[in-house]
Amino acid sequence: MLEMINLTDKRNSLAKTLSGGMKRKLSVAIAFIGGSKVVILDEPSSGMDPQSRHLTWNCLGNFKKADFLGDRIAIMSQGDLKCCGSPLFLTTQYASGYDLILTLERNSPENISEIRKIVQTIVRESKLKSSINLELSFRLSAKYIQDFPKLLDKLDDIKEKCFISNLSISANTIEHDRKNKL
Repeated sequence: MLEMINLTDKRNSLAKTLSGGMKRKLSVAIAFIGGSKVVILDEPSSGMDPQSRHLTWNCLGNFKKADFLGDRIAIMSQGDLKCCGSPLFLTTQYASGYDLILTLERNSPENISEIRKIVQTIVRESKLKSSINLELSFRLSAKYIQDFPKLLDKLDDIKEKCFISNLSISANTIEHDRKNKL
């Protein structure tokens, strides 16, 4: 476990001599080695440098995801219980669909307007989340997934005219959307 959290060189040190970030990593490791049925983590990477934060989340990722281990998941924010339920219930209630990200070669208000009109006409209830520099980000409702192939075909048809250099669609997760809805 010490290897996983990169604290092997501190194995003979007292906890009180560790830095704040090292203490956080140690507390996460202790939580998992105890064999507990329930582990509650409240912002486990808070106060860590970016490298330690990345390492901690990779370490947590090595454990099975909560939705495979638990039959009920509780989500807390700022000390309050926000929701509780089965993984399926939480996913249907709080995951909001898909993100469509378009990268443009040139930024033109006319092209952005045309792309927006196409996306919102073909996939109802879609929303332009952001238009920053050469990147457009849309939220697509999962209810209209059957319209995605038509949308992708249409975007492919106009990619040269509207200077679309790249596009991707990715499914949202509860983790991705938790701050927006909970």
